[in-house]
Amino acid sequence: SWKPVGPTSSDYSDLGVVNAVAVHPSNSNVMYAGTTAGGMFKTTNGGATWYNITDNLNYPGLGVSSIVIDPDDADHIIFGSGAHRHGMVFAYGAGIFESYDAGVTWTRILSPPTNTSNGYADYFIRKIVYKPTSNDTLYAASLDKIYRLVRNSGIWSYAIFLENPAPLRQKQHRINPNLPYAERR
Repeated sequence: SWKPVGPTSSDYSDLGVVNAVAVHPSNSNVMYAGTTAGGMFKTTNGGATWYNITDNLNYPGLGVSSIVIDPDDADHIIFGSGAHRHGMVFAYGAGIFESYDAGVTWTRILSPPTNTSNGYADYFIRKIVYKPTSNDTLYAASLDKIYRLVRNSGIWSYAIFLENPAPLRQKQHRINPNLPYAERR
């Protein structure tokens, strides 16, 4: 059965919102949960206990909006940051991060635009998906762009795949999974 575990005493109603969940492909006791403003949490015992695995990034109020697990290496985790709630940016994005040790350490692979004085950007990464035929290609949708990230010899490079000022949500084509597309919300 389910029971609430917090937060319980806050005037900030969205504080405990979970935006993204990813489950280890071969061990369902290992799960990751991305929160609106509290970072990412991990459980190794099927949800009995959870612990934060992004506090070491030093981004207070980090939102985690999308989590993907490499289909060939379950220790390789990638997440997009930021949160959008109630029609506005709720937690600013700090980019896209990856870990090769199941969340012990993180490296930023896509930095946000540096157009704000606090180092954050007024956008967030809405969704990240792997290209179905290659775990070396990711597509990441922000509010107004879709990025294509390609890994070559362990180094990620990116290009803006699609740019549109309207809010976007990335999808995969049902018949041809190699064809990414975006829809307006």
